[in-house]
Amino acid sequence: MAAKQSRSKSCGLFSVGALQQMVYRHKISDIDQLKRVLIDCWAQLCQDMIKRAIDQLPKRLMTVIKVKCAHVEFRLD
Repeated sequence: MAAKQSRSKSCGLFSVGALQQMVYRHKISDIDQLKRVLIDCWAQLCQDMIKRAIDQLPKRLMTVIKVKCAHVEFRLD
């Protein structure tokens, strides 16, 4: 996979894990560099992906309640 995701590819799935994977592609040497990388990676996430994740929050919360707070994996519909 390429070092940086394109906007079209990054729109397929949103989670903290997606942001984490983007950040892990960089070698971080100090807190200032981590801040810069986080800001850059966050800017790469497309607005559509973020909107869909927000729109799905009620559904996700109901699922977590149904499984009594057990771990649940989510994908954008």
